[in-house]
Amino acid sequence: MKKVLILLFCIFLLTGCDVTYNLDIDGDIYKETTNIIENYDSVKDHNTLNYAYNLFDIYLNKPIPISSLSPFVSETNEKLDNVIYYDVKDLSDDENFGMEYTGTFDNKNLISDSNILAFAVGRTAIEKNEKTIKIEAQNIKIFKQFKNLDNITVNLKTKNKVINHNADNVSKNVYTWYINKNNYDSKIISIEYRTNNKLIDFNSPMVRFTVVLTILILVGFIIYLLINTLYKKKNVL
Repeated sequence: MKKVLILLFCIFLLTGCDVTYNLDIDGDIYKETTNIIENYDSVKDHNTLNYAYNLFDIYLNKPIPISSLSPFVSETNEKLDNVIYYDVKDLSDDENFGMEYTGTFDNKNLISDSNILAFAVGRTAIEKNEKTIKIEAQNIKIFKQFKNLDNITVNLKTKNKVINHNADNVSKNVYTWYINKNNYDSKIISIEYRTNNKLIDFNSPMVRFTVVLTILILVGFIIYLLINTLYKKKNVL
């Protein structure tokens, strides 16, 4: 698997390129999208361009599992049963050639086992508790393997309340980190967000009990006021 991903990235890193990694978080669903695009004009050597494009054409149809734990058959393009693969989209146009890899992760296929993350990042940690989830990634090792890689842009999108992060830029609910040759060795991606944006979790038995008890007390108090008012009116008469 690692050899296949290395060849895949070599297609675009023969002369250098930029990579954009997007992670869209919606509850327990993580949608991962990776774009790798190379401009034709950046490849000065005609033979290098032909070699890169031939590899691109081959790996455009090569099934790659989303999970690094899944089996991979490099000899054919046949997909195995019960294995989830990346959706591949051709981004090529008149000026560029490139690919987009999209995979969706859940509680069964964990984002921490992402094949792309396993290949590009030395350490990825996801810490969960009842109230928050913390995602941390460091040691962007892909820069060590490919000296021609210039920049990686990481965009993380979530509707959940973020309580801590070290993003370089924030636009609405998108948190962005910029990684390059000069900072990849020390760069740490860190974000922590609430698992539930509700101030009160009405699914909690204790919360439901408290709400019911409060309603009963209020109803009892209103009844008491009515009875007390009627009693005073009778005594006045």
